[in-house]
Amino acid sequence: MQLSQTTPTVTSVSYEQYKANLKNREDKGDEIGKEAFLNLLITQLKNQDPLDPMDNAEFTSQTTAFSQLEQLMAMNESLQSMLELQSSTADVANPLIDAANFIGKTIEYNSNTLVISDEGVSSIAFYSSDTAATAYVSIYNADGELVGGYELGGITKGSNAFVWDGKGLGGTYLPNGSYSFAVSAASETGESVTVGTYGEGEVLGVKSANGEVYFEVQGGLVPADTVYSVKG
Repeated sequence: MQLSQTTPTVTSVSYEQYKANLKNREDKGDEIGKEAFLNLLITQLKNQDPLDPMDNAEFTSQTTAFSQLEQLMAMNESLQSMLELQSSTADVANPLIDAANFIGKTIEYNSNTLVISDEGVSSIAFYSSDTAATAYVSIYNADGELVGGYELGGITKGSNAFVWDGKGLGGTYLPNGSYSFAVSAASETGESVTVGTYGEGEVLGVKSANGEVYFEVQGGLVPADTVYSVKG
């Protein structure tokens, strides 16, 4: 395979101009780029006095400086890449590290989901806007079909919860899987009482997916932005 060679573009200047530019740069302490350095070096070699050529030590010093300049620029590019990678990694890692502080704590989150698994059945939790004389919990399967129902009797204002035994309408245990629930409540006069559903569980771990942080609880993952209460 034949390799192509590209000849660098060199701007010609007279030897006197080179000397003047070199002295002006030394006086001002200006920085010099690698292309300008190469142009000046080649111009110096082309225009040097044959009777007084450049000293070997001086030439070696200038080429060494050019090599050091190349190394410094390469190091700077590598450092910049490393910093950018570190910054992008931190954007993902920091939320996970922060969320890890919740492991072992009990969280409450907006949800009306239930899970039956080999480890057990998740509890049913809800919040009542007022005291109610009657309350009824309806259980639905993944297809939205009513599979269970429970009369709770009276409930108090605020947080309420009970443990579902996993039995359906026929009194038999339902299979493992995901379910949902809804709670209806009424006062002694028959007026509807507003009830909000939520989930409760101990944080077993944390995960990140699609830029979002999730808490792992028994039966599934809870989006961090749905959590509104943390208990020690």
